[in-house]
Amino acid sequence: MTRPTALRAGASAGSVALVLGLGVAAFTGPASAADSTGCSTGDLPASVARDPGVKAGQVGGAYLYHDGVFHLRVTHATSKKLAVTVRLDATSFSSIQPVALERADTITQTGDGTTLILRFSNYGKIDGVDFSADCSKRLRVQVLFDGKQATTKQVKLGAHRVAPTSVPFVIERTAPAAS
Repeated sequence: MTRPTALRAGASAGSVALVLGLGVAAFTGPASAADSTGCSTGDLPASVARDPGVKAGQVGGAYLYHDGVFHLRVTHATSKKLAVTVRLDATSFSSIQPVALERADTITQTGDGTTLILRFSNYGKIDGVDFSADCSKRLRVQVLFDGKQATTKQVKLGAHRVAPTSVPFVIERTAPAAS
């Protein structure tokens, strides 16, 4: 059985504390070029491209976009606590960097490296994570707000804030266009 690794808030961007069982190690992974365009596994859909310009306190939701690496941000319009859980599944993850997390927020990676579980207590600010899915063919995304499955209107993809067709959903790479 593999033990999960948890990344906790409070570490600097250059050295995120990894908690594995009872031991602690430093994570200083460089930004991965492995998730950029030109992956042998294909191209990401245009719907996830570019920053949607997420601001704290916007309409509640989970915002996911890609600009060489993936970025996930959550926020909502009030200061009332919103419990957010996101599960991401891919072949592997690297360059995992927490963004604006509070003390109780966690990012847990399974021991085999194929799943990230994000647990955020959001109070209307921004919580998030940046990561590379290492050219995985598929990225499966599940989002829960206060323990209930998010609706498609609560999940926004890319600069145009495209709604997925369902939650959970899969972002799948397609074969590169022939030149």
